[in-house]
Amino acid sequence: MRRKKTTLLKVVALSAALGGAGWAHAQPQLRVGLSGECPSAHSGGVASPRIAPIVAGIAASLAAEAAKSLIDKLNDYLTTEKSVNVQDTYPAEALFISDGQQIVFAPEAQCVWVAVADEFHTPRRDSTGRVQTEVDGTAIKVASPEAVSTLVQFNAKNKAAVVDFTGADSPLLFYYEAEVRQPQSKTGWRLVPLTAYYPKFLHSSNIFQSRLHDLSLTIQYASPGSGPFATYHLVLPALSEGELTRQMVASKGTGWLAVPQATTAPTGGVAFYPVNVTAQLIETRKPNEVAMALGKVAKDKETDLSNQLSAKVLYSLSQDTRTDTYTAAATAAKSANDVYNKAYDDAKAAYDLYSTAKQSGDPGTINRTLNNARVAYKVLDLAKADAERKMAAANLAFQALPDLPSLA
Repeated sequence: MRRKKTTLLKVVALSAALGGAGWAHAQPQLRVGLSGECPSAHSGGVASPRIAPIVAGIAASLAAEAAKSLIDKLNDYLTTEKSVNVQDTYPAEALFISDGQQIVFAPEAQCVWVAVADEFHTPRRDSTGRVQTEVDGTAIKVASPEAVSTLVQFNAKNKAAVVDFTGADSPLLFYYEAEVRQPQSKTGWRLVPLTAYYPKFLHSSNIFQSRLHDLSLTIQYASPGSGPFATYHLVLPALSEGELTRQMVASKGTGWLAVPQATTAPTGGVAFYPVNVTAQLIETRKPNEVAMALGKVAKDKETDLSNQLSAKVLYSLSQDTRTDTYTAAATAAKSANDVYNKAYDDAKAAYDLYSTAKQSGDPGTINRTLNNARVAYKVLDLAKADAERKMAAANLAFQALPDLPSLA
C-alpha cells in the first residue's frame, strides 16, 4: 500500500547565539499504519480478507462533515516556531468486514501504530502481516538481529516485527500502539493503548528554556474526500524528559464510538470501506502550549466539537464537550430503549392475539393476526438493533428482553 508523503510542518533550529542544542534529531519523520496484530506482539500470522470491488455506501446520518479536522485546526493555532510537528497518512484499502448482519473491523485493521524516527525504508510487512521481499523490482532491506536491537530499544515480544511493519531505518524516537476493541454487540468500537515509548525529547532545550514539554498525539480516521468520522487525541502536558510510560497512556483510550452503518455493505465476509488514517505528533518547547491551542479550537465555531452522534463521530477534547456529547448519546440511548420496550410490548400483544385466533379456528382472523404479528416482530428486531447500537455509543450495557415465541 503506497502512502501519502510524510510532511514536516515546522522545523526551526535554535540560534547558536543562544547556546541552544537545537534539534536533538535532525528532521524526524513519522509513519502511521494499520495491522492485524500490533507489531510489538506479532505472532507471525497473516490476515487475508477479500477486498470488495465496490465502495460501500455509509448511511448519511453518520457521514462526516466537510469541516476542518482537529489536525488542521491545531496547525492553525499552534504557531510557535520551536514546535516539532510531524504527520503522515496511511491509505487503508478496507476498514470493515460484513456478514450481512453485523459490521466488524477487518482482520488487517485491528491495530493502529505510530512511529517516529530519523529515517525509514519500505516496510517488509504489509497491514495483513504478509512479508514483501521487493517493491517495483527493488529488494526490501532486511534488518539483522543486531540492527533490530539498535532500532527498537524498548521491551517488545517481537522487535523484528516492529521494524518489519514500520520500516524504521534508524532508532525509533517515539512509538505508540493501540488495539481496536468492540463490544459483543459489535455496534461500537474504541481504541485501547497498548504500547508507548518516548525516551527523550525530539527537540532539546537550552538553559533559557523550560525543561518541560507538551506532547500531543492525534489519530484520525476519514473516508476519502470527507472530514474525519473518528478522532483519537492524547495530550500529555508539561512532561519531563523520559517521564512517559506505557502505564500513563494505558488508561487514555477513547470512549465507545459508533460503527458507521453501511447502506450497501457486501456480504460473505468481504472487506470494504477504504479510509485514510492520519497521525500527527506535536512536541512543544514550552509546557501547556497545546492546551492553549485546544482552547482556541474549542471556541472556533467552524469546528463542531459538541456534535450529536447522529451527525459525526468524534472523540471530543474538553470536559464540557465530552459532557455535552455524552448527554446527547445518553438521551439518544434512552429514546431508543423506550422505543424498544414499546415494540416488545406490541409484539407480545400481537402474538397473544394470534395465539387466541388460532384457537378460534377462523381462517380470516388467523391470517390477519399472523400478518400483524409478523410486522410487529420485524419492528421489534429493528428497534432492538437500534437500542443496542445507541446504548453502546453511550457506553451503556444492553440487556435484551426475553425472546418471544416463534410464529408458525
